[in-house]
Amino acid sequence: MTKKLSFYWLSVVLLTGVLAMPFSSAKAQSAIERLKVDYPAVMEHYAKRLEAQKADYIIAIDVSGSMNKYKDVVVPALNSFLASLPEDDYVSIIKFGTKAEEFGLSGKINKSTMGAFQNTLSKVYDRDPAFVSRTDLAAMCEAVLAQMSRPGGNDLKYVFMFTDFVNEPGSASLSWDELASRVSAIAKNNMVRAFAMQLPGSNSGRDIQLVRNVFQGLQTISIDNSAQLNEWFEGQKAEISKVRLKDLIKGDFDQWYSEGNITMDLKIAMTSKLKLKYDVDGKVPAFVNGFIVNACEPLSQSSNVEKVNLTLDSAYKGRGMSVNAGSLKFYNNAITQKGVSTTVTMIYRPMFTMADKDGDESFSNDIRKLGLEEDLTRTVELTAEKGLVIAWNLWAAAGVLALIVLAIYLLFAYVFIPYRIKDIRVTATGIGGKKETYDFKKENSHLFGKKGTKLEQADFVAKIKGGMFHSIKFIVEEKPQTSGLTMQKDNSGVPSMKCRIKVGETIKLNQGLISFEFKINNVK
Repeated sequence: MTKKLSFYWLSVVLLTGVLAMPFSSAKAQSAIERLKVDYPAVMEHYAKRLEAQKADYIIAIDVSGSMNKYKDVVVPALNSFLASLPEDDYVSIIKFGTKAEEFGLSGKINKSTMGAFQNTLSKVYDRDPAFVSRTDLAAMCEAVLAQMSRPGGNDLKYVFMFTDFVNEPGSASLSWDELASRVSAIAKNNMVRAFAMQLPGSNSGRDIQLVRNVFQGLQTISIDNSAQLNEWFEGQKAEISKVRLKDLIKGDFDQWYSEGNITMDLKIAMTSKLKLKYDVDGKVPAFVNGFIVNACEPLSQSSNVEKVNLTLDSAYKGRGMSVNAGSLKFYNNAITQKGVSTTVTMIYRPMFTMADKDGDESFSNDIRKLGLEEDLTRTVELTAEKGLVIAWNLWAAAGVLALIVLAIYLLFAYVFIPYRIKDIRVTATGIGGKKETYDFKKENSHLFGKKGTKLEQADFVAKIKGGMFHSIKFIVEEKPQTSGLTMQKDNSGVPSMKCRIKVGETIKLNQGLISFEFKINNVK
């Protein structure tokens, strides 16, 4: 017993010996000036907002029977901490145990109200039978939520909960899920930082997970003695402006990501290449000037994709770009693939505008010194889908397509479409050696005989016609009048009345004593 009393009296001596920091706006201002020296590039953009930013401080203190003994540990440290806060921050104090309620003064802290807050803290542990029988952590969370939801509250909210986190609820305890849902709704539009100031006890921390489920990201500070608590608050006093600056920056990026001011999109091109398109809109300040991809790994792909080759591993400068992200390899060698998709996970962080002058601290260096690189890093899953892609290399596919088009053209031009005779001269020699010359420029066929060019005493119809494969045909229509007619090509007999003829060859037609000769030449 003597040792315990000695411990608490020692705590009192240590904490009451700590001088509260003089409360004035000059203190806050000097902290801002120090930040300007330490983080010049960041403060160029954030100094005015940081000076104007106000925060809500919600302090919940367990005053149940088992916690009353920590008054001399908690109160002096809190007095010193409150004295360090910037002017016009809002402070509310909640006492809880069997029930929870706002206690004493709540409002803006400044020179005129500091004494009232100190007086409130000095009375918070005064014994009240309505609070001492048990500790209802859900009731505490409900009271904290009421302060977080107050009209006109600041966007930045700090919550400190002093208890051993052993829950002893009443019969009508509140729903933890409902409490978590309400805190989550507030956190969507506010920056909430919650601290579990865990005081010692036989079952200390037993039910802290209940509170952690309500306040996501709850930071736990185990308080084993008064010196430790005072040391932590002293650190907070020194770091409070820096922490608020970090929270301001993180809050901005969280908002830009959630509201779609910064977007990432993965696409599959028609050529089966992967493209990453990112965009930074005008709501994001100019100091964001691109992104650094730390890692990128495939998660899944459609059944026709054998491998996803990713090449995102460097920095990309610019506020809106489409960059090569890799390519897809398929199981078969088909020219096209249908129903192609892939999902990849990508880890990236923003890239910032570098300093204009040598020796100046850059925005990136300030972010690194603030320890924000990890906080600003995002991991996303990106899915890309395409109904139809060309699986071959673009040039190979284009070459094959060109060959196909050429083959089709040649088939039609030289096979399926009859040759249109042009620049051909036919010399016809008739009875008595009479010669007639006919030039074909753009015609397809020409008749000699009864229905075409007049050949005296010709009792037949001969036709010169273009054929497939750029051939020239000589055809004699077989009619009764052609009986006894024979046809020779270059003095060799032709078994029928039609044949293919080349330039320079001669066709002779004989019918009894009558003979005709046709010679094919190019027009010169």
